[in-house]
Amino acid sequence: MTVDTRAEEYKWAENFGAGIASLEKGNFAKAARSLETACAIAEKLELTEPLSNSLIALGDAYRLAEQYDKAEQTFKKAVAFSDKFLEDKTQYAFANAALGRLYIELDKTLEAKGAFELAIPIFKRQRDEAEPESISAFIGLITCYLQLSDFEKGEKLAEYATDLSKKLLGADDSTTSMVLNLWAVCVEAMGKDKKAAQIRARIVE
Repeated sequence: MTVDTRAEEYKWAENFGAGIASLEKGNFAKAARSLETACAIAEKLELTEPLSNSLIALGDAYRLAEQYDKAEQTFKKAVAFSDKFLEDKTQYAFANAALGRLYIELDKTLEAKGAFELAIPIFKRQRDEAEPESISAFIGLITCYLQLSDFEKGEKLAEYATDLSKKLLGADDSTTSMVLNLWAVCVEAMGKDKKAAQIRARIVE
C-alpha cells in the first residue's frame, strides 16, 4: 500500500463517517455531500465493500431528502455492483432491502416486493448469523403481502421473522413487537381472531 493510497483510504473513512454522522443528525444534504465524496474515493481506489456501503448510505441520504430519483438510481447501482463484485451477498441483500424501502415510500408495492424477495433468501440462509438490521427487510416484505392481500404468505413469513427477531434482538425489542403485530394483522385478516389475540398477547410493552 503506498502512502498516497493510505491517505486516500483515510479520506474515504473520514467522509463516510461524516456522512453517517450527518444522517443521524438529520442533515441529509450535508450527508449526501460527504457520501458522494466517499463513493468517488472508493470507486477510484476500487474498494469494493466500502463502495457498496457508501452507495447504500448515499441512497438513504437522497431518500430522506426526498430526492427519490437519485435514491433509486443509487440503490440500483449498489445492487448491481454488489452482485457483480462481492462474493459475500450480504451487501447485495442490504442494497435490495434499501431499494425495497424506497419503493414502499413511493407506494410501488410490486416493485418493493420484488426487491425484498431478492434480499430475504440471503438473510434466511444466514439465519442466526444474520445482522439485526436484516429484520427490516422481513417487515418490508410482510407489509407488501398485507398490501397485496396475500395474508397466508404474510402470516408464514411473520411467524418466521418473529422467531428470528427474538434470536437477534430479543423478545422485548420494539422491532420484535412490530413483527408480532404484523403477524397478528395477517392472521386477523383471515378471520382468525382468537389466534390474533394470542399473538398480540405476546407483545412486550
